[in-house]
Amino acid sequence: MPVSIHGKEYWTVAERLNEFHKKYSGYKIETDIQLLEGACLATAIVTTYNENKELVQAMGHAYEKQDASMINKTSYIECAETSAVGRALAFIGFAGVEIASADEVANAIKQQGQAPTPVSQGEFGQTEKLEAPVPLVCSACPNKISEAEKDYSIRNYNKTLCRKCQDIVKNNPSQ
Repeated sequence: MPVSIHGKEYWTVAERLNEFHKKYSGYKIETDIQLLEGACLATAIVTTYNENKELVQAMGHAYEKQDASMINKTSYIECAETSAVGRALAFIGFAGVEIASADEVANAIKQQGQAPTPVSQGEFGQTEKLEAPVPLVCSACPNKISEAEKDYSIRNYNKTLCRKCQDIVKNNPSQ
């Protein structure tokens, strides 16, 4: 479900990836990580074929500092990679109306000192818990989930799932 920020609709990276998986079965997502001193530059290339059997390819980049947030202290590489994949997906049409993800825009607003629209992942993949509460919902069912469940689910299943749906996917990997 897109997030409305300042009257524009933004998709999260997880939503972009879920929609991409629904549309394409034959694809490749490649990432390259360049570790810098205290930072990471991630590049993602998404390759698939459209309905006319024409090659479709896009590239996205993201830069992440290790000391940018508490999450980044241990996960700055993963955050940069996720953001790069989200941007590449946006370039091939999985973006709503904006290239930036809801996550990136919310964090940029927060960094500018404005009241943010709460989203879990921020500019260049910086994952932070924002001040205003967000009702988090499983992407497979209407169950509400906690921030910890969301973080675990994205880390292990690449999508936002409640514990019940995590168990289903764990026991049936094809789902």
